Amino acid sequence: FIFTLISSASYAGVVAPKPEDAEKYIKRGQEFAAKSEHENAIKEYSTAVKVNPKNAYAYYCRAIEYQRIGKHDKAMGDFTKSIEIEPHCIIYSERASGYLWTGYYDEAISDVTSCIQMHSQWNRKIYYIRGLAYFLKGNFDKAIQDLNQDIKAEPKHWEDYFYLLIAAKATSSLSFQEALSTTKNILLQPNQGGYE
Repeated sequence: FIFTLISSASYAGVVAPKPEDAEKYIKRGQEFAAKSEHENAIKEYSTAVKVNPKNAYAYYCRAIEYQRIGKHDKAMGDFTKSIEIEPHCIIYSERASGYLWTGYYDEAISDVTSCIQMHSQWNRKIYYIRGLAYFLKGNFDKAIQDLNQDIKAEPKHWEDYFYLLIAAKATSSLSFQEALSTTKNILLQPNQGGYE
């Protein structure tokens, strides 16, 4: 019976998708994602994964959509699978963000550290992620180091100054007045900058 179904599908002109067909499903997924049709995007990315389970980008795209709808466990699984196939800083940084916002601070720190080891100058925003993870763990000295790295790249990223201000108060390693003054100056400027 199974042979009959397979042979009739072959004769009907149905051709099994090839691994390179995954790209068309990814493209359709991106079109749905652009319209905030997350469930439809996930379906397309899932088809891409079925067609080519070695396509790291399909897992990455699906993970982003899972994050957008609050399915963080599934997102982390897809980020991990994507990293296993093709490690890249972008994937580490996205997974680190996911870990950060779900309270897995050590994992976030580990992912950012892996990214920095791969490309030390890749994207200073990753220092913000790790700095915030250290901050939330109460390791204010390391938080200050990373937040200062982020400030070098993005001096108007006001969140850095906010956390530096609190860390300075907690450690007394920075002048509290200096941090407060700098924070006020940044916040009072038009177009404060920061990340989008």
